[in-house]
Formats: sequence, C-alpha cells, structure tokens
Amino acid sequence: MRRRKRIMRNYDYLIIGGGMTGDAAVSGIREIDAKGTIGMVSSDSSPPYDRPPLTKGLWKDKPLESVWRHTEKHKVDLFL
Repeated sequence: MRRRKRIMRNYDYLIIGGGMTGDAAVSGIREIDAKGTIGMVSSDSSPPYDRPPLTKGLWKDKPLESVWRHTEKHKVDLFL
C-alpha cells in the first residue's frame, strides 16, 4: 500500500499533543485570536477527548459520544 505524503503548511499556532491540554490551548487561542491558523500534531489516533480517571468511569451514565471535546469546531487542522 502506498502512502500519500502529507504536506504541512505554515500555521500561526502549532500545538504538539492532542490531549485535553492541547484542546484547552486551542480554546485559549480562540478566545484571543478568532482567525489565526492552528495545527495540532498528535500521536493519538483519535481527536481530543475527556479521559476518565479509570476506564470504567467512561460508562457511568454517559453515552460514548459525550467524551469528545469537539476541537474541530475551532477550525483546527488535526494531524493524528
């Protein structure tokens, strides 16, 4: 299988790490700069999500969809 080469463009902000802290950084940037370009690089295979203290905590009265932080709504290019 041939992999396509991804070309990363220049960003006003580049966040390394796609966890909850990276998502908080995106939110903070958007509070002061609504138009700046943001790129997020993460070794995770999923976009930022709320990580429960224990795996069983994920299933307590909440649907699986409730863990996603919806970082993409802030117009971020995610590189997972």
